[in-house]
Amino acid sequence: FPDACVILTHRDPVATLVSLSSLLAAYRGDPAPGSPEARRIGPRQLRVYAQATGHARAVRARRPEAFHDVEQTELAADPMAVVRGIY
Repeated sequence: FPDACVILTHRDPVATLVSLSSLLAAYRGDPAPGSPEARRIGPRQLRVYAQATGHARAVRARRPEAFHDVEQTELAADPMAVVRGIY
């Protein structure tokens, strides 16, 4: 898709990882706080997040014109303004 535009939404990475880890814990049946499984969730997601971010940066470096950045707070505050900005 040579004309595709990738929309990257940005949110505080700490808040993102905490939220994602909480969601995964709930999905997995809420492992007990401090349990080995609970202690693995955060570090595992940090590795996944770092790998995905590195990949996105590498792809973006090859085609910077195909990317558009959106702050999550702006999207939540005025989604139509964000959509207009994309177009």
